[in-house]
Amino acid sequence: MGHSIGEKLKYLRNKYTLTQAEVAEGICSQAMISKIEKHEELYPSAHLLYELSKKLGVPIGYFFSDDFNAANYVQITIEEICRHTEEKDFFTAYELIKLEKRNPNFKNNDAAMSYLLWQEAICISEITNNHRLSIKIIDNLFINKKFYSLEEINMLSSKITFLLRCEEIEEAYNLQIDILKRLNKLPFFNLHYSRFLIINIYFLCSQAAFYYGDIKKAISHCQEAIRICHKEQTYYKLAELKELEINIKNNSNGRKYYSSVECIPV
Repeated sequence: MGHSIGEKLKYLRNKYTLTQAEVAEGICSQAMISKIEKHEELYPSAHLLYELSKKLGVPIGYFFSDDFNAANYVQITIEEICRHTEEKDFFTAYELIKLEKRNPNFKNNDAAMSYLLWQEAICISEITNNHRLSIKIIDNLFINKKFYSLEEINMLSSKITFLLRCEEIEEAYNLQIDILKRLNKLPFFNLHYSRFLIINIYFLCSQAAFYYGDIKKAISHCQEAIRICHKEQTYYKLAELKELEINIKNNSNGRKYYSSVECIPV
């Protein structure tokens, strides 16, 4: 049997070490929170749940999930943050990230915390234009790390974006070389399930090569990503890749094209 709304609310409240009054502040009465947790309020309104979900930093669907547990909570939250960044709602994503960084479910989960910090770097770059801080966050994620998973290589590739925004063209170019070396060293990955990550990696590496002026390599990376799109029958970044390919062929100066390209990591 799934957990009740009251159980899920109490679980979050305890994780954040909040009192019922603190959760209720600005939303409803403390008595209402108590009723929900004790199952006396069987059908809290959608508006109330929406306000509680915003305050506690979870999607409203969290309260209705039948297979609730800590791992599921982390996954739901990660998906919610990802949705906001994909929709370019970086302010909402950033607020969620700041809240979740205090959550033991993330603090005690290295992989989840790494994802959170990666998304934080993206939001900081977009909201504050402090690209160097974003670079520092990414660098700290990979201190003393020798082997990178595909997911981690994708995270690292976002540093290309931040470097290009700082006009660190040569460093971005050298990074794309390192990234593709690491990608090619991976013993195995299922292309169908990893296609979006690999497409994104080649997309960013193509841009780094383009801005540096290595047109041959830029076209090669771009065409490899397009090939994967066709093979795996996905439209993910396909339009952007085709546009990039055209501009690479028509414009030998990558810096002129940079400002018009969306290069936010997934």
